[in-house]
Amino acid sequence: METELSWDKSPEDLLDKFDSFEEELTDQLVLAMGDIVMKSERGAKHKVNVDTGRLRASIESYAQKLSKTLIEGFIGSNVYYAPFQEVIDPYLRPTIEENMQYAKQRVKEAVETAWENSS
Repeated sequence: METELSWDKSPEDLLDKFDSFEEELTDQLVLAMGDIVMKSERGAKHKVNVDTGRLRASIESYAQKLSKTLIEGFIGSNVYYAPFQEVIDPYLRPTIEENMQYAKQRVKEAVETAWENSS
């Protein structure tokens, strides 16, 4: 993955930009993670085998900032038989694998946006 960053500022201005970049990057990565897990949630709901619809309706996702440098993305279900269904007929793992290229692109966009938005 490559990205190009450029600047025409003094070293002091550049230092200020890097300081604001750190916070902006975290914010942008949380948004990116939210997009990634939401896309995966939709894919998993499409792939999961449906009998009653309970499992599909229970699939959810979220993204959150746990610390300054740690962002968590979650996609899953609280239905007790969800892990068994995943083993019998996978729906989460394939969806996540299919979305890896999207995830890489979305993270790249987050870095570029954070750089552009930092002062």
